[in-house]
Amino acid sequence: ATVANIDWPSSRTATPAQQQTELINILNTIQTLNMNAVVFQVRPVGDALYASTLEPWSFYLTGTHGKAPSPLWDPLTFIVNEAHKRNIEVHAWINPYRGRMSGATYEFASNHMAKRFPKYAYTYNNYIWMDPGAAEVQQFIVNVTEDIVRRYAVDGIHMDDYFYPYSDGT
Repeated sequence: ATVANIDWPSSRTATPAQQQTELINILNTIQTLNMNAVVFQVRPVGDALYASTLEPWSFYLTGTHGKAPSPLWDPLTFIVNEAHKRNIEVHAWINPYRGRMSGATYEFASNHMAKRFPKYAYTYNNYIWMDPGAAEVQQFIVNVTEDIVRRYAVDGIHMDDYFYPYSDGT
């Protein structure tokens, strides 16, 4: 999990070299445990932990929404290459509808989906969620997913939004 820096990177202020070392350590642990796959969260909140022309760089990677890592590197390319060297599959994990975590205060980059489709961006319990029923949002998620599978040698895609808001009378 990359959202809120749960598992990786350990800090949004870690250098690219530190982030790469952390990924290597995770992959080495997976290999030591004889596991054959890693599920890597590449799109936690309408942003990207990979080089995307559709979405902004993740706040959780660089500390600034929309800011590329410096020096420039692509975490998805890196983990795919390193995992495949170890015979480990990489499954790209995306959260299609979550736009912002509760309590986040950073400004959205201009290409964030909530700015592209503001009429379908809903605040709920201090989160921002995109409307899964909106055709524009659906097509955008399809475009993002197609972009990932066309450009990266991922072995699977996982879509995760089982916690979409429930009715509480509001």
